[in-house]
Amino acid sequence: MEKEKYLDDLSEIRKIMSRSSRFLSLSGMSGLSTGLIALVGALLAERLVFSRGNYLLGLAEILLGLLALVFISQSLYIWMLGFGLFQMVYGLLIQRKRRGV
Repeated sequence: MEKEKYLDDLSEIRKIMSRSSRFLSLSGMSGLSTGLIALVGALLAERLVFSRGNYLLGLAEILLGLLALVFISQSLYIWMLGFGLFQMVYGLLIQRKRRGV
């Protein structure tokens, strides 16, 4: 009985999917533009920060990633520190370098 119900459910899902003309909510161009923006941002960051030998922030991010790997129970807080605080510091560094301060 249950097996037949599961087969009926799968059959219904297949019918719905075959009637559906759109499986993705994003177009291919949005993925292309996202990748392009990421590449431009990475090149800009490399020129503004890493061309002058400022690797300290990048090394700190790597260290936090390793700490999150070791201390798995606290990894959410470690990632919050890395993606929150460190990214704000990184943004301030880029802003200061663009202004020439």
